[in-house]
Amino acid sequence: MNSKTVMGAAVVGLALALFIMNKKPKTEAFKAARETPQAQVERPVHQEIIENSQPVAVDKGRIQQERKAYTAVILTGLKEIETKKVGTNLKFRFRPKSEPIYCSLGDFDYIKGSVDSLTKDVMLLSIEPLNGDKSKSVRYRVSMKDVANGKTFDVQLPVEKKARDYGVYLCMDYMKTNECASKKILGAKEWNTAIRSEKDLDRSIYYQMITVAADKAYLIPSKKWDGKSMEKLKHLLAPIIQDSDSIDLLKKNIEQLQSVPGRVSKDVLELLLPHKDPNC
Repeated sequence: MNSKTVMGAAVVGLALALFIMNKKPKTEAFKAARETPQAQVERPVHQEIIENSQPVAVDKGRIQQERKAYTAVILTGLKEIETKKVGTNLKFRFRPKSEPIYCSLGDFDYIKGSVDSLTKDVMLLSIEPLNGDKSKSVRYRVSMKDVANGKTFDVQLPVEKKARDYGVYLCMDYMKTNECASKKILGAKEWNTAIRSEKDLDRSIYYQMITVAADKAYLIPSKKWDGKSMEKLKHLLAPIIQDSDSIDLLKKNIEQLQSVPGRVSKDVLELLLPHKDPNC
């Protein structure tokens, strides 16, 4: 055997040895993998979905009434007063407010000219039911100073199953009857004759109307309405107010008193009493 043959055999042997060494670890790794049991796959936690078989109750009557109220707000100028629920009552505030509106004498001027003291509580500010239990009335005795300063008073009115209409009054109460609804109206043209005596002055001098219905309080629009418009107003407000006769009373009182419509400023109902603008 010559040297070339020996060298060739050595090269072949070396290559075979390298092949066996490289293959053995892979074979052993494959064998170990087959012998090792597969890791168990943890099952996801079963989440039970509990479906409510009882549908959520929907007060369709209430929703319908709120829609009608919204329609009335758009078409009539109905104003909602912001209220806070206190037990079974709705709470808000109200106040008389004097503003320069005309270039002629207004309610504030007439009142100021009729009283002999700015601090005597000869007036009554009240909210009284137009029908039913008068004990639910809210009454405050006020002075000319209170009116001039726009003093604010708290109101709590009960929430009832049916709507309740209220008259909002400012009246002269020299006789201390603590009630405005039963008094006669003192029209703008009667001040000059009524001012002669306290008895003649003992009348209602301002009026507005509110309604409490379905946990809400509303100021009813009090601008002057003609006959046709009045019937339309009654129709639109029928789902909200207690009685259409309340609208007739509103029309009658506004025509006699010529009261400036009230104003709602968040949770405050303002009773506007105009006075002559000093810039006129």
